[in-house]
Amino acid sequence: MNGFNRDPSEYGRDSGEFKSAREQSFFAGNPAPAEGNDGGTSEKARARRERRRQATLTSLAGFLVAATVAVAGTAAFASLPAAAEITAQAMHTSVVYRVEVTEGEDLDVVLYNDFVRFSRPLAAGTNSGVFEDLLSDAEYTVAVVGETAFGEKTVASAKVRTTEAPDPVTEWRGVDYECLCGYDGYFHFRMDYTDGRGEYSGFEASVTDESGRVSYCVFGADLHAEQRIDVADNVQLYGQGTFRLSCLDAGRGGERVVLCEVTFDI
Repeated sequence: MNGFNRDPSEYGRDSGEFKSAREQSFFAGNPAPAEGNDGGTSEKARARRERRRQATLTSLAGFLVAATVAVAGTAAFASLPAAAEITAQAMHTSVVYRVEVTEGEDLDVVLYNDFVRFSRPLAAGTNSGVFEDLLSDAEYTVAVVGETAFGEKTVASAKVRTTEAPDPVTEWRGVDYECLCGYDGYFHFRMDYTDGRGEYSGFEASVTDESGRVSYCVFGADLHAEQRIDVADNVQLYGQGTFRLSCLDAGRGGERVVLCEVTFDI
């Protein structure tokens, strides 16, 4: 037991050769040789390290260049050089649209919701049309779209909802007329039409005889009631007469349209 406490010098070795347990368990790797004592080995090591560092920087630079090209490519393919304006009006079971394409090609106008999708091609300039046979009281999106390498891109869009009530109707059905010139001196007529959208206005009616003399109608408050034009009472027209009826039509851009023109014997 006392052998463990003997002086290390008894073994004939320098006591400095004996290390503590902590020192024996530590491994610091291979230290670089001291300069001046390695025959130039340290210079070679530094050169190798520098070459490895330069190679790493070169690889990293190549990776960054490749990444930049990829991003630029993504931006180019994802963009869609197009411009358009869209307006849409919903009716009871239809949607009227107007699209003005100012830039871009191969564009479509689409109408869709969660259940249906309709598509029509667009041309440069003004495009108009109607999507029909839709559900009433339902929301739809009308959009101008184009394809890119990464899928469909929306250029312009508008949301509309079809009406719950049926669409108001504007319809011209005709005119009934009769000349009672020899009886009461008047040309009588009655207009048959429905104007639920309020498109008809500015009614004008007249009778012109073969000499160019004209007598005009003074319309009553009820435009659906019988109207009359003086041709032989206070105004004396002779020979063959021409009855002409016209109005302003908002459905045709507000232009004046002829509703009826007939000739008769006064």
